[in-house]
Amino acid sequence: MAIQQALLRFYFSSEHEADFSRLMPKADYATVSREFMTDALALDMSTPDQARQFIDWVTQRLPFLRLSLSGAESAHLTQGGARDIVIFALTGEFLGNALKYAAAGQVITMDIGAKSTGLEIVCRNARKATASAPIHSGETGLTFIQRVCELINAEFDAPTVKDNIFILRVLLPIQ
Repeated sequence: MAIQQALLRFYFSSEHEADFSRLMPKADYATVSREFMTDALALDMSTPDQARQFIDWVTQRLPFLRLSLSGAESAHLTQGGARDIVIFALTGEFLGNALKYAAAGQVITMDIGAKSTGLEIVCRNARKATASAPIHSGETGLTFIQRVCELINAEFDAPTVKDNIFILRVLLPIQ
């Protein structure tokens, strides 16, 4: 599934190694990366059981990330594999933003769930103290998310901050 690919992108990106180290200070980054390749990527995510196994793996190995998948494996967004590409692109940007700005010792929550009107992706993270800049700091990632949503007629909620928790949400149409 696309969420696996998005996590893989961060494991092998040198720009995010410092973010992982900040969020998992006692973990052996190389060991967790190797385990991700052998254990988590082996799950094809085609059944609810496979999705549960993946969530369990994430919960055990990535204590800063809480992942919820609810009916996502059965939602049909587009034809011919574009569904995974869109989810990969959006979850990758969501996670990249959260990793960059998340407060150490706090949890990043990523909920991906089928709703009656589409596939909802919501990411929440406590912002680190140095993230006192406006929500739209560089805007590159947010602009990308907004453009992808425009291309596929998805809902894009302007990011909000409530009690120092950054919240980003999109609703992708189901076909």
